[in-house]
Amino acid sequence: MQKQHKAKPNKNKNTKATHIRVLASAYSSGRIERNEYIKERTRQLAAIEFGKPLPPLPEDLLDIRIPTIKIDASYISSKRRQRRTIKIIIICIALLGIGGTAAGLWFAGVFSPQPQPQAQVKQPKLSDYANRLLQNPNWSKRDIIAFLRVWATHSSAAREKVRRATWYVKLDNEIIKRINQAKLRLGAAEKEEQAAIKNELELLRAFQAKLSSN
Repeated sequence: MQKQHKAKPNKNKNTKATHIRVLASAYSSGRIERNEYIKERTRQLAAIEFGKPLPPLPEDLLDIRIPTIKIDASYISSKRRQRRTIKIIIICIALLGIGGTAAGLWFAGVFSPQPQPQAQVKQPKLSDYANRLLQNPNWSKRDIIAFLRVWATHSSAAREKVRRATWYVKLDNEIIKRINQAKLRLGAAEKEEQAAIKNELELLRAFQAKLSSN
């Protein structure tokens, strides 16, 4: 008798984020239903919030692999060149500063400019963009892209913190609701309407997957 090989567990690093991303991938691809997705996702978030060990994922989802992002060697070389350029600029500034010290001291009392307050650059608030979507009954591709652009300006740690916010939960539930509504409309739609509904469904699933990934 041949031995049956069990699916190897997902060994991706960053387990906290990986569990959420695996569930999102499984739901967006139709491998699990909405109720199971919400139940499993709630268990994972509760464990993260209270610092407890993460509950294991269902065995039939352990074959899902989440790709990691590799840093290109050319990017590293570019960073090294940039550091060398900065060092050269600092040396030049230091030499110029030595030559101009005497003149600077002479005119300091008369021509010293008053320091201007630096304008504070405020990072766009994701909650504002989310509320715009929640108040809009019809989402366009442009609306979703605008939100994702602001989402991309936040670090992985900031995104993990945001996922515990009330507005994020509302937005996530709204995306799931719209996905289910699109599925129902697709089943009852005429043939000429199905292409547009499929595009809408694909856009919503991609949006949900982006929010669940880091």
